[in-house]
Amino acid sequence: MTKDFQKINLKNDQYRYDDKTINQSRTAYKKFKDVIQENEYVNNLVLEAYIYCSQILQYQYLYYKYKKRITEGIEVLNDGIKLLDDGIVKMNDAVENIFKDSESIKMTIASVKENLSILYYDLGMLYWLKKDEDKMIDNFERAIDLNHIGAMNNLAYFYADESSPYYNLEASKDLYLRGSNLKIDEKYITKNMLVQRKLIQFLMCIRTAHIMHQETDYAEAIQYCNHALELENTYHFSKDIVPKIERLKDSAMYRLNEQIVKTSKRETIENMFSDKAKKHMTEENYVLIETSLLIYEYLNSLHNDSLDYSSATISALKCLESILFQVIGLEYYDYIAKLNHVDYSLVPKDFKKKQRDKYLNKLCSRKSLRMELGSFIYACSTRDMDTGKYVVNELFNEFMIDRGIKDFADHIDDFIKKLVEIKDFYRNPTAHKERVDKTTAQDCLDCLLNTIRYINMCLDLLYKN
Repeated sequence: MTKDFQKINLKNDQYRYDDKTINQSRTAYKKFKDVIQENEYVNNLVLEAYIYCSQILQYQYLYYKYKKRITEGIEVLNDGIKLLDDGIVKMNDAVENIFKDSESIKMTIASVKENLSILYYDLGMLYWLKKDEDKMIDNFERAIDLNHIGAMNNLAYFYADESSPYYNLEASKDLYLRGSNLKIDEKYITKNMLVQRKLIQFLMCIRTAHIMHQETDYAEAIQYCNHALELENTYHFSKDIVPKIERLKDSAMYRLNEQIVKTSKRETIENMFSDKAKKHMTEENYVLIETSLLIYEYLNSLHNDSLDYSSATISALKCLESILFQVIGLEYYDYIAKLNHVDYSLVPKDFKKKQRDKYLNKLCSRKSLRMELGSFIYACSTRDMDTGKYVVNELFNEFMIDRGIKDFADHIDDFIKKLVEIKDFYRNPTAHKERVDKTTAQDCLDCLLNTIRYINMCLDLLYKN
């Protein structure tokens, strides 16, 4: 079977659009399809056949598109999509009833789903060329259900066309938001495909930032500008567009500052938090954030570029430390004490005798009631030196599950990396005398917004309701 596939020469960067190659692909596709249909149950041969079929179909799409034989291309893809749709059902049934712990079949299902999303997208593109908008939308939506970011971008652009009878600005916005926030699974795609999808996400982030700016949601506009700049910094798409993104971000920051000055401070602050997060914000928390914003507003009103704005960030950072201390410094401490049957009258160092985890020695004592941001990082996570990712400590994960939060481990890397960023770029320069760099107005507002967003993330992740 592999030889049948290799004869087609599909792995080259330059696709061959000649009749000989397309005939070879048809012959190989028929052989693989026969293998699938002749086997009642899923086996390794069938898994291999599904993968090859999906890759051949992608080549055939390019061939028919290049030759402008759209109708034939649609027929081929419709047949192939039915084969793969049925295949996913068949393979899921095999996982359920036969190969319950088989990683190979689960990986094949994920890979076929990835290829299926591409075929739905390809079919949507063919219907676009044929000017059959209803079928184009239907296939793009099927691709979107499988997280195809190209389909999200194209459909968002299509809905944003005011001259079209399909004009739907709200649907367009939702798709831009979804694409901008999509976590792209790198496991089953090539490096080139990853870069292409990150480029689409980069462009969608810029468009989303513009939408948020137009809707006066300036804090969100700043967030998407930052995301776009991060993608550019990683993948180097286009240096020329960076100044435009920075100008948009500066405008949003200026407008946000105006918003803060003109509206009630408390109302502005409350609107920055989710309904869930508000339940766990104390009056002291609000006062600390309000204090930071008032100091920032006062310094900004002086119009003096030589001022150091670091004093405006201290209260907001103190609020973050207070919230993390409540969960990790107190409630986690109580959980460990209860777990180990430790009496509070005992000296906290008695935990050392248990040695369940080395990091327990880093937990605060009831006497000092103090933990710094670095302590929280050490208390709930460790870093995988091979991947660079943070993973949740086993005991802390048990603590979170006990609180009714079963998926905290899925968020730990993002949770800790954002905390490290705040610690390294904002907290440490503000707090330590060896760092005397001036904090500018823009640095300060960046810090305040990032800290508030992170506090919101903490309250959403650390509490069940």
